[in-house]
Amino acid sequence: AVVSTQSTGNLIPAYSFGTVLVGIWQQNALFGELFLGQLHRHCPYTVPAYWSRGKDESNNEYLKRLGYSEVDGKLEEKEKFLKKMEGCMKLYGAIITATPPYQGKVSPCGISQGWVWLSRVLNMQPIPDISATVLHAFLVTASHGMFRKYGAQFMKVLDFMHRVYLPKLEEVSESFGPATRLKLFLEKAIRDRSFPTPDGVITEHIIPI
Repeated sequence: AVVSTQSTGNLIPAYSFGTVLVGIWQQNALFGELFLGQLHRHCPYTVPAYWSRGKDESNNEYLKRLGYSEVDGKLEEKEKFLKKMEGCMKLYGAIITATPPYQGKVSPCGISQGWVWLSRVLNMQPIPDISATVLHAFLVTASHGMFRKYGAQFMKVLDFMHRVYLPKLEEVSESFGPATRLKLFLEKAIRDRSFPTPDGVITEHIIPI
């Protein structure tokens, strides 16, 4: 339910949930491990895990392994699936950029995890529409934190994405929307080199030691 609320354009709920989750995680490591496991199960691209179809695997079996839900023997529509993956990635982006609520305790899943995730995704072959969707969702949510932490290094990654990775995405795209949204985001980011703190981001510790 938490994940499903994050697929809209409004990021405030994602940042609110992300801060609360990090706060609980700071106090209970087991909770964090269980939550992250559930997030990975619902959206393997938060690992990131990209799987190719097995030799004897049916199309339905493969799609379910990619994260498609099945209800009454019928797989969900692609658009609904992509919205679900978008929501998961926005929540993940909100978690890794969240200011830890408890002052004096580091985030158990901080911005460095986002850097690792982005590096891994860009070293994998893109999956039609899915890769563009999860990358755009992550960047929309987490770029302000990534730029604040990594500065020029982050800009080099965005430039690489625009010059090298985006053409690969466009080659395998099955629909117009996901790759276009990512392209427009990258062009604006490279042009402006500015990532204002989004509405809803909590920038201070809210619980003293």
